[in-house]
Amino acid sequence: GLGDVYKRQIKMQSLLQKSIATKYIEGEVFANIALGNQYRNRSLFKKAQKNLEKAYSIAKENNLIEYKIVSLNMLGVVSRRQDKIRPALDYHQEALALAESQPNKTKSLKKSIAVSHNSMGNIYFSIKQYNLALHEFKKSLNIEINVENDLGLAINYHNIGGVYEANGKLEDALENYFISLEYNEKIDSDIGRIICKNSIGGIYVKQNKPEAAIEIIKPTIALAEKKGDKFYIATAY
Repeated sequence: GLGDVYKRQIKMQSLLQKSIATKYIEGEVFANIALGNQYRNRSLFKKAQKNLEKAYSIAKENNLIEYKIVSLNMLGVVSRRQDKIRPALDYHQEALALAESQPNKTKSLKKSIAVSHNSMGNIYFSIKQYNLALHEFKKSLNIEINVENDLGLAINYHNIGGVYEANGKLEDALENYFISLEYNEKIDSDIGRIICKNSIGGIYVKQNKPEAAIEIIKPTIALAEKKGDKFYIATAY
């Protein structure tokens, strides 16, 4: 709940103050990124932008390449959440170029590259450029397979399903939603289960199978209520 959100925020603010006091640069960058993401998740975009720009400038001054890349990707997400398409793409492309230019691709660099492709896929999807979206999601998926990141796989299979659904390819969509559901079961993600089951139910509706749809969607309401997530409660209803 919101109590936990504030607790996490206070923790990060305290890490930030301690890091500044002890001149612990990495701690300062990390705390700014974490705070930026917390603000973004509460739709406080101006605050998020400020923390992430701070993280980026410190990372730049101190030549912390991986943190520079993460900051750019997160700035891209903040822009995307506000439907600022052009700056969002610019941030992700800059992050991608920087990550690709590193000779040694560490696991965290690969994850950053996957995040860039995934976010760019979401941007293209939002402006109905479905072929470009699919291309980006598949690039992201291949990296997540390579680094064995189950959460990334859950997300990308769902996104790919969304592209197929938007193109009216319902069977392909269903297949990808079910694969996504398997990964969400594997990592025990309730939100993932809710998202996938609603998507699957949505396909059943389009296939004129209302009984099957109700059967898979209805149980997600209680689960979403347990999570306190109003967005998914509304979606299920």
